[in-house]
Amino acid sequence: MRIAVPILVLALGACASGPQAGAGYSDYHSYLKAREDQLTGTTQPSAGQPLSAAGGVPTSTPTDLSDEQNFEAVASRESIESDRARLEAQQSQYVAIAPQPLPGRMSVPTGPNIVSYALDTTNKPGEQVYRRVNPLRNLSHERACARFASADKAQEAFLAAGGPQRDSKNLDPDGDGFACEWNPAPFRLVAN
Repeated sequence: MRIAVPILVLALGACASGPQAGAGYSDYHSYLKAREDQLTGTTQPSAGQPLSAAGGVPTSTPTDLSDEQNFEAVASRESIESDRARLEAQQSQYVAIAPQPLPGRMSVPTGPNIVSYALDTTNKPGEQVYRRVNPLRNLSHERACARFASADKAQEAFLAAGGPQRDSKNLDPDGDGFACEWNPAPFRLVAN
């Protein structure tokens, strides 16, 4: 805290010391005058200090800017015939790619497909759909879920073991059909 106060005082002192030179001007007041003149159109920037249209910051040279928005400059080097030739050259290079049908959903030969299961169900997590009869199911539920690296892996094992109707591994104690807090919502959102 003791260090912050002197730094703050120095920073405020630097701000209050008055206009500074910079950005190609002798001081801040001359910059403001040049910027005001440019915006009102009363004078043009001097040859040594051209201002950009975007912010009044001096640019290195006026030739850095594009003249594509200047009608006279473009008309001096382009014509209707040159536009037509350029358009024909672009059209000759145009390649139309025919759309291909989307591939169908692949079946997973190694086990149940949790994506299909998510899309086939409509209940929300925690909404009981299946009856569970084990009175001690909540006690061993967390231990059973800890055996799996992710909720997706637990859901696959749950479906492979007869779920959602049966819960022999105690992965779905609330009977919603979703093992170990697995949530079908991300899969359902992608399908919509």
